[in-house]
Amino acid sequence: GGLIWYDPNAYDGPTDPESWEALIQWSREKAAADGVTPWCIGLESGAASGWPAADFIDDILLRQAGPEFHEQWWRGEVPWTAPEVKRAFETYGEFATDETLTYGGVTTSLTLNFANGADAMYSDPPQCYLHQQATFMGGIIASNFPDLEPGVDLDFFPAPTFNPEFEGIQSVSGEIISVLNETEQSTALARYMATPEAGSLVGATGRWLSPNSQVEAEIYADPFLRRASEVLQEASGSHYLGNALMPTALVEAFWQSGLDYVENPDELDQILSGLDEVRVEAYAD
Repeated sequence: GGLIWYDPNAYDGPTDPESWEALIQWSREKAAADGVTPWCIGLESGAASGWPAADFIDDILLRQAGPEFHEQWWRGEVPWTAPEVKRAFETYGEFATDETLTYGGVTTSLTLNFANGADAMYSDPPQCYLHQQATFMGGIIASNFPDLEPGVDLDFFPAPTFNPEFEGIQSVSGEIISVLNETEQSTALARYMATPEAGSLVGATGRWLSPNSQVEAEIYADPFLRRASEVLQEASGSHYLGNALMPTALVEAFWQSGLDYVENPDELDQILSGLDEVRVEAYAD
């Protein structure tokens, strides 16, 4: 989830910022100097609206508070009112709730479909320079603007460090194989899917990253997947996004909280208290 997409022809900021604070500082200086909002956000996604905010808050929490706390959080063992969780929301809010830093302000962020979230980077002149989204966004942007050349007109860098103590870790989400009826054949298939050979076939589709660390980056025809695989290979650890592992009721409440927080950042304490009520009920079941 923690990738920052940009147009190399328009973006003149750091592509390897030393910290999140440094990137936000650049954003504020750029907005003040040029009058252009540096970030563009799209949170609309039908019944799942808000998930782009939840995903990045999830990623921030992992990399800010660390994997141990993050796991306790998604397992329902710590309250959503914990200071670590509040800090992750507020870190996201440093750009997402600032009208001077986001294209179209809060109204556009809330109503713009996630698939068009980066479109404003390619208006003439550009209306924003940065868009945070996962690996798949490269394909969506390229589909929206077929003439773009990867690496020339569109590129990404990993979101910078949120806490030096946990530098280098990355978040992931994906598909999990479950054997529902254990037979000789189903067991053999599950074992095969864990091999480098199967991982290479998955990677060669151009649609997915293989979780197998022995799959070479060269197997990916898609340049963005190739880069993303290198980011994962270089990571000091990779961890599942928590909202891929929580009870459904809590996931949906988390998605909604992304919208609620962006619209009403002053109500964060109430939002987190409401999420914690859902946590208690969801894990009691």
